[in-house]
Amino acid sequence: MSRSRVNPVALITRYPIASALLLSALAILAAFLYPVEVERSPQDYPWNIDRTAHGSIRVLDLTIGESTVVDARRRVDKEADISLFVTPSGAISAEVFFQRIDLGGLGARLVVVADLPQEELQAMFERGLRITPIGEGGHRVTPHPEDVARIGRAPIASLAYLPTMNVDREVLRHRFGEPDEVIVEAQEAELWLYPERGTTLVVHRDGRRGPVFQYTHPERLLAHFDRLPQSLESSP
Repeated sequence: MSRSRVNPVALITRYPIASALLLSALAILAAFLYPVEVERSPQDYPWNIDRTAHGSIRVLDLTIGESTVVDARRRVDKEADISLFVTPSGAISAEVFFQRIDLGGLGARLVVVADLPQEELQAMFERGLRITPIGEGGHRVTPHPEDVARIGRAPIASLAYLPTMNVDREVLRHRFGEPDEVIVEAQEAELWLYPERGTTLVVHRDGRRGPVFQYTHPERLLAHFDRLPQSLESSP
């Protein structure tokens, strides 16, 4: 019995949207596994993390604690949403959320957390233009334009990088190496800690959600590894 051949061109023509999504996913996965680094900067890739002479880290061509929020804006060349977030306990953070960036052929969302003292953030909160309740007792605040400019001048406290596609554990180990420690969090996620590189990977155990790569100064790692930026917690 002869078998009929599948014409890939006919399939693409018949199912253009599904075919485009599949080809896009394959292209991103290939970039994670086999990036063509001769054509792009190594600093385009989220697994290339360097220690600096002052003990911080450099990733995505941004140095934690030295590069500013404006530097990050110039680096990714995208518009961003800037908000203040207030937790139920009253802690305030200034976060800059890039809905879509593309570095090294990899699509991702990016959150930049500004390094500002709580006293200054409290003053920004009081000048806020609009307050929106989120989650269980938290709030999102639209900052005053003058405070937006101040946030832009602030150094980067941490970065959170969320690939637009799910990346399995073997690919993560291939790129980041074995973690120094793995912490199981509420049976839902694993935290892969790389203390010397100030890096934490949030790997969801159900496999349905993609990982989150978090970067901060190595000395601050233990204070930051157990929580995501509010921009990611509150985004769809």
